[in-house]
Amino acid sequence: MSTPTLTADLRNAEAEQAAADRAADLRNAEAAAIIGVAPPTLSTWRSKGRGPRFVKCGKSVRYRRADLDAWLQSRTVETAESVAAR
Repeated sequence: MSTPTLTADLRNAEAEQAAADRAADLRNAEAAAIIGVAPPTLSTWRSKGRGPRFVKCGKSVRYRRADLDAWLQSRTVETAESVAAR
């Protein structure tokens, strides 16, 4: 009798993951605010193949927070002081 419960638990877990994925999707203006640029700048970068990764479905564009964080991390510049401080 554990099979129906297991199936229901699996469906609940899948629904929770789908909700989390949707919550992580950010619109252009939200993503721009996180990385500190104007929304039109982010749009321009996207059209030129620059900037952070994005997801596109039809006309809809979304950014994942993890992709924004990775993009920002990739732009971290080490200075002589920061290296010496290690």
